[in-house]
Parts: sequence; structure tokens; C-alpha cells
Amino acid sequence: MGQIRYNFIVLLLFLLAGCVPARTPPKPVLTDMGELIIYLQPLPQEAQRLRFAVEGIYAIKTDGSEIPLSLSVHELRGADLTGRQKLLATGTLPPGSYRGLSIRVKNAFVQSEEGERCSR
Repeated sequence: MGQIRYNFIVLLLFLLAGCVPARTPPKPVLTDMGELIIYLQPLPQEAQRLRFAVEGIYAIKTDGSEIPLSLSVHELRGADLTGRQKLLATGTLPPGSYRGLSIRVKNAFVQSEEGERCSR
């Protein structure tokens, strides 16, 4: 009975050790920079007919200069657009004033009764 209990405990420890998450290094502290995180909110059910590629997302400063953000998603399909929020992009921004965002989309398609059509 003692050997079975010992084997069970060893097996349990191996299983639990495999469930420990890997340590990720902490992000550096942003002293004079800001972090921007962009999520796509769920769209209505009709959006399931859409498919498009995101070419880029940029933060636009008041002087018109663009700061590119890192894309998390390059193509979005109908099922991706409904249901839950989806992380689109992140970026670190220098201090200053901003006018808004620029989102460049390419290869946009809509599903119709005749099939998929390119939207221009």
C-alpha cells in the first residue's frame, strides 16, 4: 500500500508541475511614454458577411505624423467580428497631442447571394 501511495504522490507532483505557468518577464515601466491598446467591439450579426485585411493602424499626431501600431490581427472574417472583443493593435506612444487613429483596410469582401464580392 505504501508503494502505491508513493507512486501516486510522485505522479501527482509531475502533473502539477506541468501546470505551472511559465514566468514572463515584466514589461518595462513607461516613464514618459504611453501605451495604446485597441480592441474591436463586437459588431451586429450582419457583419458575418464581411471579410477584410487590416493593412495598418496608426496614431495620428496633431502635426499629421503617423506612429504605426503593432497589429495583433491581419485579417478579420465574419465570425471574428461578432461575439467577443478582439485585440487589434498595441503600441507605445511618445508624449504629445493626437488627432485620432487611421485604420487602413485592404481586400474587403462581402458575401452576397451570388458569392463573395470585392467591395470597392
